[in-house]
Amino acid sequence: MKYCFDKLEYRGGRILCEGWAAPEIPGGALSISFLRLSGIALDAVIKPVSRPDVGLACYGDETFDGYGFSAELPMTDESRQRVLFCTDGEAGETLEVSFSQGDLYRAWKKEHSFPAVLKRYLKSDDKKNFRKIESFSEYSDSDREYAIWKLKREPDKKTLAAQRIQDFPERPLVSIVVPVYRPVLRHLKEMAASVLAQSYGNWELCIAAAEVSDEAEAYLKELAAKYRNVRLSFLAENRGIAGNTNYALEVASGQ
Repeated sequence: MKYCFDKLEYRGGRILCEGWAAPEIPGGALSISFLRLSGIALDAVIKPVSRPDVGLACYGDETFDGYGFSAELPMTDESRQRVLFCTDGEAGETLEVSFSQGDLYRAWKKEHSFPAVLKRYLKSDDKKNFRKIESFSEYSDSDREYAIWKLKREPDKKTLAAQRIQDFPERPLVSIVVPVYRPVLRHLKEMAASVLAQSYGNWELCIAAAEVSDEAEAYLKELAAKYRNVRLSFLAENRGIAGNTNYALEVASGQ
């Protein structure tokens, strides 16, 4: 079995691990376990990751894409940890490897030492936001990249205040249409908050909702009752993204 750790690092009291493991003969499902040296399983959060590039590189067939993974696991009081890769099927294989969590921690500590931080500060092209950017170091690579992008592009409070009092010759009504289907309540609230926070005030939020939970329905009704520019429709049946969007467009009155 071949394997590779694309990422193996310590971050804020936990270990992040990403990579892949591919058997000699493809087809069997991959299972992964993280263990102490004593053999006791660690409470790791492991997620499968589609890796068609691994299938193409190992077998010449990208349809064998089920051999990637990402994992988050706690630090232990032991110096090393074990990883067990297993595949089932007639040609099942097992591979055990280990790594030093102490080495990962020491590398992290060195990266966050005063000389290392000072060196990054002197090289930084955004010294104003340096401390905030440093605080993103515990994020995943993709989350950190987005957080920095967002930080550099979002207007500050002074700019937002100036935008809100800006007097336009014309103030067109902007209709924001949102198809809703079995939403996660947290996502629904974040969506509404992002609209309510806009510095341009002449808008209406047109929501067409289907198959929502009782708590989501209660939240949407509360939202519509509190804000006159929220237009809410509950659909008797789900019409799909296009159908629900078209329904929301029918009640929109913006230019």
